[in-house]
Amino acid sequence: MENNWINNNNFGIYTSDARLDLGGGTTGSAGRNWLYCNTMYDIVVHPSLTENNWLSDLYANSNTWDHKPPTVEISNYTVSADIHNHNSLVNVHADDSYLVAPSLCIPY
Repeated sequence: MENNWINNNNFGIYTSDARLDLGGGTTGSAGRNWLYCNTMYDIVVHPSLTENNWLSDLYANSNTWDHKPPTVEISNYTVSADIHNHNSLVNVHADDSYLVAPSLCIPY
């Protein structure tokens, strides 16, 4: 997944499948996604432990976020952050990240 703008949602991306490549992963995504101004999380990673379709790494390199480095929450769904990594079950790689201007998140 590359070259997308994901903003102004409650959760930008909610995935239970860490095969999702947002940049620098096994499918060759270049990243360049803009993940910002989502109310709670830009990405929620909640792997399904009953299926064998998830890997231990989620790649989200070379993207633009609300914060640099992207903020991470692991257990409390009432605290907003860029990434919610449920119980730290997945290694989230967000190298070469960029910061979006905070003024873009101010509603008009």
